[in-house]
Amino acid sequence: MPDSEFVKIQELINLDIFKRTVDFEFMIKVASTIISIDDKILKLVENFDFSSDIPKLIILDNDKEIFSEEDAIIMAFLNLMGADIVIFTPTNYANIENRIKDDYFNIHQLQNARMDIDTEDFNKPTVHKNIAGKLFDLFKL
Repeated sequence: MPDSEFVKIQELINLDIFKRTVDFEFMIKVASTIISIDDKILKLVENFDFSSDIPKLIILDNDKEIFSEEDAIIMAFLNLMGADIVIFTPTNYANIENRIKDDYFNIHQLQNARMDIDTEDFNKPTVHKNIAGKLFDLFKL
């Protein structure tokens, strides 16, 4: 893992972004979560040219389960590294709001909740690209 990731881990711990006490145990959890991040994600971060393009991550959260602490740590880390993140939750259940302080994200809530969104087409890269463009145009990111 390059030095820049270690610097970002320290920044993440010092940010006071999480809705829990950042004690020694949690600092170890943050560091171990980032150090053991999936290789595919790490390679994307290491190889992305942040100077020419901002990476955009779209997460579809289509169930009642809230994000784990590890999920919140990884998303906060990726955002700190420069990624824009949109979490689409058609069910209107709270997710990241339970782990990250309110100052660090914006909520745009739909009027109607949808419990039956079919995500089959999200596996097709062309649909993925079109949906990403429309979402980021919609939110003006």
